[in-house]
Amino acid sequence: MVLLAACSLVYTAAHLIRLAAGADLISCLRSDDVDSASSGHLVSGDLRSSWCVVTLVLLYFFGMAAALWWVALAGAFYLAAGRKWSGEAIADVSGYFHVAAWSLPAVKTAVVLALRRFAGDELTGLCYVDVGDSSALVGLVLAPLVVYLLSGVALVVAGFVAMFRIRHSLVELAAPRRQLETLMVKVGAFAVLYTVPATVVVACWFYEALYSPGWRRAAALAPCPGRDCRLDASPAPMAVGALRVLASLAAGATSIVWLCSPRKTIHSWRRRFCSMTPPPPPASKCPPATHARDLSRDLSARSRDFRLAVYR
Repeated sequence: MVLLAACSLVYTAAHLIRLAAGADLISCLRSDDVDSASSGHLVSGDLRSSWCVVTLVLLYFFGMAAALWWVALAGAFYLAAGRKWSGEAIADVSGYFHVAAWSLPAVKTAVVLALRRFAGDELTGLCYVDVGDSSALVGLVLAPLVVYLLSGVALVVAGFVAMFRIRHSLVELAAPRRQLETLMVKVGAFAVLYTVPATVVVACWFYEALYSPGWRRAAALAPCPGRDCRLDASPAPMAVGALRVLASLAAGATSIVWLCSPRKTIHSWRRRFCSMTPPPPPASKCPPATHARDLSRDLSARSRDFRLAVYR
């Protein structure tokens, strides 16, 4: 949960950088033609724009890492609920989660940069995988997000099936089940709050991948009376892109808010810090009164020996 929230926080930081630096600095390159009516053009696979590359890495790498940590979180829930794994057993395989969650986004980010399949976004002013390249959008964005989302949902559903079986057994035995039902409600609420925005993001990407070639053709065929070929209206609906950005931020905000809830966070970090501090020295096994009598006898014996030594 902590790493999922951290990746979402870095993903949000890219949008804050865009607000601070401006769209022209991030997604545009200055034109070398001084007679050009426009001051620049959108970045399209150009590694010279360092700001564009930085925002691409922040958005793509940490966005994919957050999606993979969602799968890892769902997998840990399934192992605990469905397979009855202990916390220590899950911690033993956590290294595999780290390898998958960091290496796969790193490889895909390197592929995007090596093939130069990124471009500036006209709507957000950020750099991401080129929306106009349907093959790159489907292979590097849409397909991985669909696989990660469905994998996480399948693991959560399998874990809930196991928990419902446990609850049914508790009902038959007339055993207390309030703690189990509370856990089911919390896990279900988090799963819904995460999967709904993530599904909206996938739906928006699918819509853009399906219709972006037509939007590009419509923009290319628009009349251009002079050197300034700005369009009067965008052929692409801006609401879809805005909804995608809002849903992607909402999915990350869910994990951040859930993690930073006061009660759970304070108690969790308090236990963490207490486990790091050295334990106090063990108390004496003797009762206080017996320990005091023994100490008094020891001092009396030492004093008597000292007086005898002086007399001698």
